[in-house]
Amino acid sequence: MKGFRGYRFDLGDQEDPLWEQYLHVLYPSPEDLQRIANMDLLEVLVQKGDVLTVAREVQHWIYFRSEPSRSRFRDAATGAGFGIVGESESKEELPFGISVTRTQSIEQASIDRTVIELLNLAQRFEGEYDGWETPIVTQ
Repeated sequence: MKGFRGYRFDLGDQEDPLWEQYLHVLYPSPEDLQRIANMDLLEVLVQKGDVLTVAREVQHWIYFRSEPSRSRFRDAATGAGFGIVGESESKEELPFGISVTRTQSIEQASIDRTVIELLNLAQRFEGEYDGWETPIVTQ
């Protein structure tokens, strides 16, 4: 704190065996975790010469426990302007997958809005958002 002589600070500690302070205050929300993941992916794309402002197809993956949940998500996603790329089934915990797409730029604010929209939509239908990909555009 030597560099901040004009500031007052307070410190303390307390027992927290259930990690409530960490899990409910310090740990990022699902939306913030997704923004961090987006930032990491955008950094890789920029390093490869991507021009983030150019619109291109962005593909997203979402997984569900049941086919009816996936079906309700599909209807909501198409209503929100997403195209359906395909669906899959597996023996995983969330066996009913769907991939959706939308053409857009991938600047941080833009991709964050889209991903948070899909994250919330997936949660609404008891699914999990699993990420996105896009071709590199170097124009």
